[in-house]
Amino acid sequence: MKILPFFLVFAVAVFAAGFLAGYFLDRSSIAYTQGNLDELRVDIENTQIQELFASGENFDCGLMFTSLGSISYNLFDQVNKLREASSKDIDFHSLKRQADFLSIRAWIIARNIRLKCTDTILPILHIYSGNRPLDRIQQEGTLQKAKDRYSGVLVYSIDGELDEPVIRLIKDAYGIGEAEPSLIINHTRYGLLNETQLDALVCGLINCTTLPALRASPDLPETGPENYCDSDSDCWCRNFDGAKFLPGRGGLSGCNMDTNRCKMCYYE
Repeated sequence: MKILPFFLVFAVAVFAAGFLAGYFLDRSSIAYTQGNLDELRVDIENTQIQELFASGENFDCGLMFTSLGSISYNLFDQVNKLREASSKDIDFHSLKRQADFLSIRAWIIARNIRLKCTDTILPILHIYSGNRPLDRIQQEGTLQKAKDRYSGVLVYSIDGELDEPVIRLIKDAYGIGEAEPSLIINHTRYGLLNETQLDALVCGLINCTTLPALRASPDLPETGPENYCDSDSDCWCRNFDGAKFLPGRGGLSGCNMDTNRCKMCYYE
């Protein structure tokens, strides 16, 4: 007669252990993601200060190009990871909201830099709809190819269904309806574009044959596809121990010898 209570207690203990493990795993993921967003926020603020300084000075815009490329790639990657997260924890939704706000801010800064400083970059704002996942996946694949092919293409992705004043303002300014995927390129709204259409548009706005691929400065935390390379040793990632970033460099990301561009860093 005592066997049943024993198994009941055992089952409850196993369930509680699994619940606590999942809880602390979520807490760890949230803390790690928040740390990444905080670093991106500092990078964006730094770039904005540079943009403001460049407005009234004789300034080499190329110094900002690497920062813009790194911010764009890291934000795009972070937004994708948060969107795919299955957790319904309210903190994850808060992080996703932060990432979208940072993407809008970085996009506006990049637009200003293109206007004031250099037309060799092309910021693209991708407004996707969660109700049309196949359209989003297809468009993001096309945008990824453009990013890999042209170092001046900077993509920022936001959820058009977030009920936030700034997103409503952007949608209203460009006449974007509900659940309507859109690309904002050079102050013009476009619907879904295939690879050929996007290539033609990009190359009509920037010189695709002479886009700068700058060698990375030695003090750059990490390299990316915006950086020129001749060998794997020209490309590196930050030092990451699986939970947080540490001072100094980590491993080599590698050089794509077909394009002479550094490969993107990934952190797990």
